[in-house]
Amino acid sequence: MQKIIIPILTAALILGGCSAANTAGDNGPNTKTSQNITANQQQNVPLPPEKAEEIMSEYKKLLQNNKPYQVIRFIDENIARLPQVNAGEMIRQLEEMQIQYQEQYTYALFQGNGENQQKLNQLFHYRFDKDKINAIENKDLKSLVTEIVNGGYKFASFEGELYPIIDYEYFKKYIPYLPEDMIAYIEVMSLESNKPMANDAGLVISWDQLAYRTLKADRFLLKYPESARQKQMADLYMMYLGAYMHGLDNTPIFDWETKKLSSEVLNSYQKTISQHKETGTAQIISEYLQLIEKNNFKIDHKILDQGYQLYKKAAQELNLDGFN
Repeated sequence: MQKIIIPILTAALILGGCSAANTAGDNGPNTKTSQNITANQQQNVPLPPEKAEEIMSEYKKLLQNNKPYQVIRFIDENIARLPQVNAGEMIRQLEEMQIQYQEQYTYALFQGNGENQQKLNQLFHYRFDKDKINAIENKDLKSLVTEIVNGGYKFASFEGELYPIIDYEYFKKYIPYLPEDMIAYIEVMSLESNKPMANDAGLVISWDQLAYRTLKADRFLLKYPESARQKQMADLYMMYLGAYMHGLDNTPIFDWETKKLSSEVLNSYQKTISQHKETGTAQIISEYLQLIEKNNFKIDHKILDQGYQLYKKAAQELNLDGFN
C-alpha cells in the first residue's frame, strides 16, 4: 500500500504548494460567495448581541453536518455583521474543521491505486495550477478538487504527490472583521502556507527568513498569552526554533567537510542577536553561539546536546507545555 502523508501545518515540515482555484458545478461549491464578501455585507451595521448569538447558533449547527466550502459560504454571508469576538470564533472553528477534513480529502485523492494522483500529475506536472481545473477530464475527480479548493485549501507537492493543505492566505479576506490576535495568527501562518520552511528534510528558505518567522512566532506568544491559538503558535515556534538551532537532515547548520558552523548560519545568528536583543529567541541564540565559540565553532554531539537544553529552556521561559 502506498504511504500517505497527512501534512498538517503546525505538526510537519512538508508544506508547500501554489494558490488554490475556485470553480463550481451545479452540485458543487458556490464560488459567488466564497471568493469575496459581498459589498452589501461589508456595509452592514453590526448586529445586536442577541442577533449575533442567533447567527453563531446557526453556524454551530452548520459545522455538524456540512463541509468546509459550505461553512465558508455561510461565513462570507454573515461575518461582516458580527462582533469581532464572534468573527474570530467563526474562523477558529473553520480552521479546526479544515484540519479534520484535510485527512479525508487526502485519502480521497489517493483512491483507486493512485490513479487520481497520476491524473493530477499528468495535468499539473507536480505544480498545481488553478487555471487547469476545468481540464480535469474525470468528473468525480474534478468535483473533488473543486470542493477542496473552495473549502479554503491549496495543494502542496511532496515526494511527487499532491496534498491539500490549509491556505491561510485565503483567510486574509476576513482580517477587517477579526480580533487582533487572530489577525496576527493568520499573518504568521500564511508565511508558512505561502512558502514552506522545508521540503524533503531540507530547508527551502534562507536562514534569515527562518529567523524572521521564528521571531514573529515568538512575539505572538508574548503578546497574546491568552489567545485561543496559543498552542498552535507554540508548535510552530518550537518547530522553527528547532530548525534554526539544529538544522534539518539535508540542511545542517555546519559545513559537511569541516563540521564547523557555516558562515551563513553564523551571520544569521549574529544578526538575530544584535537586531532583536529584546526577544527570548535572541537570548537563547546568544547563549548557544557562546557555547559554539568555546568549542572552536565545531558542531558535535556535545554542542547539539547543549543546544537541545537551551531549546527546552526557551519553551520553559514561554511557559509552553509539551516541549520539556
